[in-house]
Amino acid sequence: MSNNGVVSKGSWELIHIANSIMLDISGEKRLYNHQFIDNGLMILKLDGHSTEFFVLANQNVIADLDVENYLISKYSNPISQEKRSSLKSLYAKEQQLSDGRMLQFLNDLGYPAKPEVKINHKSVEDGFYRLKGSDIAYKIEDSKILMEYYIEKFKQGDGQFIEVGGNRINGITEGSPVWLYGKLAPNGEYQKGWFSKIQVIDGIINKRAQQSI
Repeated sequence: MSNNGVVSKGSWELIHIANSIMLDISGEKRLYNHQFIDNGLMILKLDGHSTEFFVLANQNVIADLDVENYLISKYSNPISQEKRSSLKSLYAKEQQLSDGRMLQFLNDLGYPAKPEVKINHKSVEDGFYRLKGSDIAYKIEDSKILMEYYIEKFKQGDGQFIEVGGNRINGITEGSPVWLYGKLAPNGEYQKGWFSKIQVIDGIINKRAQQSI
């Protein structure tokens, strides 16, 4: 073993039952637990210590022994097609969102069953999500779909359009999401049809105010 040009003789012993390795260097024995292993390197952690690590690099694979660059180049790339296919098989179905990400269903029993979902294989932040090329949107909380909305457009006095999500049970009502230019609408009052207005707070309908003729 070489450390800054200083060579020490040592030996090692695998302890399979503990997923560990015993290193004997210059008569000092230390027990390390496996933290990460691939064909290029092995990262060990000293047993009983949370911060002392020991890295062994395979020079046949990492010729320059630049472990950091090796890890970045190998593991920061997009996942392989084989791994992608394997992950895809975990889901009942997938739908593309308006921002290009993939919404993945762990089950497909319809939104009344509150299906559990992920986005790009990760837990989902609470909010409203729209499907790409569709008039469908979902309300998601705790990585579960709570409501499905269909989207209607309403022209405003200045010529711009708002988009409002109506659920399939009660239609457009309090709590329905409202978008302006593809983003949740700013707080304010908006026209809904000829004779009614909606009050929007934090991107959702707070109340509906009827406008007399």
